[in-house]
Amino acid sequence: MRKILIESTQTNPRDCSYGLPWDHDSNCYNFRMPVECVTVSNIEKIVPEDVEVLVIGCDLDDYDFIAGMENLKQLYIYKGENLCDLSFIENLMNLNHLYIAESHICSLKELENLLIYQREYRNSMTGPVKVLFGLNCICIRSESDSYGSGILKHERYLSELILNNDKMKT
Repeated sequence: MRKILIESTQTNPRDCSYGLPWDHDSNCYNFRMPVECVTVSNIEKIVPEDVEVLVIGCDLDDYDFIAGMENLKQLYIYKGENLCDLSFIENLMNLNHLYIAESHICSLKELENLLIYQREYRNSMTGPVKVLFGLNCICIRSESDSYGSGILKHERYLSELILNNDKMKT
């Protein structure tokens, strides 16, 4: 599985620093650093099913390519100036870390839907893996008002929830 950094220019991912918003050490420890860089001009060459970790360090015009990343576990978007909605996230069943900064997201409905799908799937599972499945870290920083009251229904499985720099009790 691939761990990819997307940047506007070719960059060595090991030379980058990645600010993590998480308070819990375990969430920081579980961050998987990208090991390869793909430039914006080569995004179409990414095979979506092969991506496990995606870190985006630059603004993109379109984020819809993420929707096909069915094995994606960690998504970190450090610059989301052109990001206004989360339509690409709704079917990412394996996602467990989500960080989006500098965005203009107005609605968290798609995120709420993903959490519902994950909960339904988790409830159909048996065994200890059930506890490990689903989103457990969410941080969304938006210039718009993002209301996340519906997300709090899922607090049992969330380790950390930060919306517009407000840490929600989970």
